[in-house]
Amino acid sequence: MKTKLVKGKACKGRARAEETTPRFERVKMNPYLMIAIAVCAEVFADSMLKASQGFKYKLPVVGIVAGYVVAFWCISQVLMMLPLGPVYAIWTGAGIALTAIVGAIIWKEGFNLKKIVGLTLIIGGIVILKLGV
Repeated sequence: MKTKLVKGKACKGRARAEETTPRFERVKMNPYLMIAIAVCAEVFADSMLKASQGFKYKLPVVGIVAGYVVAFWCISQVLMMLPLGPVYAIWTGAGIALTAIVGAIIWKEGFNLKKIVGLTLIIGGIVILKLGV
């Protein structure tokens, strides 16, 4: 089977397109959906970190690695389309907020007025940062 070149050069038997647009942009993925996936993957990995009890149990370690790999891959793709500051603020802020909520619901950690005020400030800061972009 012959390789057809599209305005590019051959590179070791493969066609290299002139377009350098990352695959992520060609698929037209929503960057905010990717941030949401990254946040969920990070929160999952954080929960598995708690479940591993200091790496005492090995099965949750698979979840830790998988969760962080998915999270970092998603964020790396988003950073090709959006600026670093707001992306990092949204990712970490939403991750902190959701991790605190998961900790309270699943791990029965305390949830008091101070935590609610703190989470409100984090979410408010994310909104302000996003409006400034």
